[in-house]
Amino acid sequence: MTIFTKESLEELQRKVNLLEVVSDYVPVTVWRGLCQCSCPLHKGIGQLFSFDKHENFYRCSGCGAQGDAISFLMLCIPTSFSEACQLLADRFDVQLVQVKRKNREKDG
Repeated sequence: MTIFTKESLEELQRKVNLLEVVSDYVPVTVWRGLCQCSCPLHKGIGQLFSFDKHENFYRCSGCGAQGDAISFLMLCIPTSFSEACQLLADRFDVQLVQVKRKNREKDG
C-alpha cells in the first residue's frame, strides 16, 4: 500500500478542480457558483448531486454520498485511494511524495 505525505496530499487537494473531474462522467450545470448534475454514483434520476466549484466537496441529496475528488474517483471508477490520488496528481500536475516506512524486524 502506498502512503503519501500529508503535505503532498494537501497540495493535491488545493490543485484539484472537482468540476473538471465530475464533468468527465456527467454533464454539469453551473449556476451562481453552484454545480449541479444527476448523481453519477448511483444514477439517480432527479437526485441532486451538487458542489460549490470553489470548495471541491460534493454531496448527493439522494444517496447521501459526499466527499472530495479522491473519494469521488474511488466510488465512480472504482479504484483504491492510492490510485485515485495518482490519477489526480497526474492530471493536475502534482508531485506526490511517498512516506518512507521502516521495515520492522520480526521477533523470534
